[in-house]
Amino acid sequence: MDFSKTISAKGNPDETIKKIANVPQWWGITFSGSAQKQGDTFTASMSGDSFFNITVEELIHGKRVVWLVTDCHMPWYKEQKEWTGTRMIFDIIGNALTFTHKGITPEKECYKDCEKGWNQFIGTALADYLERPEAKTENVGQRVTLGNHMSVIVPKQDRDAIREFYQNVLGAALTKADKEKDILKLNDDTFLVFLYGDVPDSGEFQRTARSMWLELKADNVEETKKKIENAGVTILNVPDPHLYFQAPGGQCWRLVQTDEDLSFYEGGGKGPDVKRIKDDAKDGFKTAK
Repeated sequence: MDFSKTISAKGNPDETIKKIANVPQWWGITFSGSAQKQGDTFTASMSGDSFFNITVEELIHGKRVVWLVTDCHMPWYKEQKEWTGTRMIFDIIGNALTFTHKGITPEKECYKDCEKGWNQFIGTALADYLERPEAKTENVGQRVTLGNHMSVIVPKQDRDAIREFYQNVLGAALTKADKEKDILKLNDDTFLVFLYGDVPDSGEFQRTARSMWLELKADNVEETKKKIENAGVTILNVPDPHLYFQAPGGQCWRLVQTDEDLSFYEGGGKGPDVKRIKDDAKDGFKTAK
């Protein structure tokens, strides 16, 4: 007879199915992949080089889930693929959930260990998880966007160069200044705050893989490009059709047309040569000649 275990499942049957699919919450294994819908695949491993490749063979919301073990490796046993071809079946009937490991019978070498393990993971861990209410998240669906106020800490000695570049080249307005900071307004609603302090020089900023590139939009890209190049800033040789440069203060920018279609940066169409960008980043981007 196949191993079977029945536990209480008094909650909403659809929520029970969702919780079964949240495998790492109750099965003490290393998990990768997905078990959310029929056809999904995931890999579970227990220790060493063990693994279980599993496919969600059947999923009927509120009623049933069937997992098929397509391959496995259990180095502890003589028959190391004993789970291959077996099915883990979860059936919800009324307020009960019955788990059956079809193919795991007392004749199997692994049965005693499986019995002990499933009694723990199904009888205790999953049973407890099904009893716990899901954590509620405040403001579900609230949109998160980037703000229009950006701040950066820069070396004190860069102050004059920063003012010169952002005001005279990019046309920003200095809206407030004191001993420790400058507030520059780039357009109608975008503010850059430069906080001056005793910090390391920013000359190698563009060479770190953790650098974030900011995007600068201009109505007349060619004219703005000439101003930037004539200002003597560091031009970066990035494998992308746009101009990349490092402004005084260390920030790296990408120059784009105000109304340009940039959908490829969002996953649509053919975009920059990502492989080249990653390869170049390993050694530090070279400056353009």
